[in-house]
Amino acid sequence: MIRTEYNLDILEKITPTNIIKYDDEDLFLLQELYSNWMKLNEKIKTIGGRPSMLPPEFVESLVALKLGYYRIDDMRLRFDCYDPNAPQGFNRIEIKYGTGRTDISSFSPEINWDRLNFVKFYNESPFDCYFEIYDIDIQTILNESENFGRSIRDYRGMRPRLSIMKELIERGIYRERKEFSLF
Repeated sequence: MIRTEYNLDILEKITPTNIIKYDDEDLFLLQELYSNWMKLNEKIKTIGGRPSMLPPEFVESLVALKLGYYRIDDMRLRFDCYDPNAPQGFNRIEIKYGTGRTDISSFSPEINWDRLNFVKFYNESPFDCYFEIYDIDIQTILNESENFGRSIRDYRGMRPRLSIMKELIERGIYRERKEFSLF
């Protein structure tokens, strides 16, 4: 893992920001974190509790590693990752994810990203994790998701909420789907 300052080319403006670049060595740490999270959830179940969600930072790091993105380490920017290989206007990435059968994601009423990567996890065991990453551009979401588009266009300051699986993915509305295994 390398933390560094990088000049992002965003909307015809150079923006210096802190990023994190991941390499193959970081995969072992992510595997360990995932196994520990699964074991923690098993213990939580023994006391009658509900399993906890995967931390967003874990998911963002995993996606950045697998897809060669830079993870943004700067709260001023309102997106999670930057795709250095995408054309300008398609490189600011928002990451959302689901670990169960249903998903409800909320979004800021102000859009500051170009693409959404939705990660669908299939949690089998502490040593078995398959996931799919769906790549969806913002214009497709605005055009195809009635709830999301209406919420954004109303500008009421409310956080739009939608099921990405139900409203987009199950209808085949995405640019690309990739499958991965953590182990």
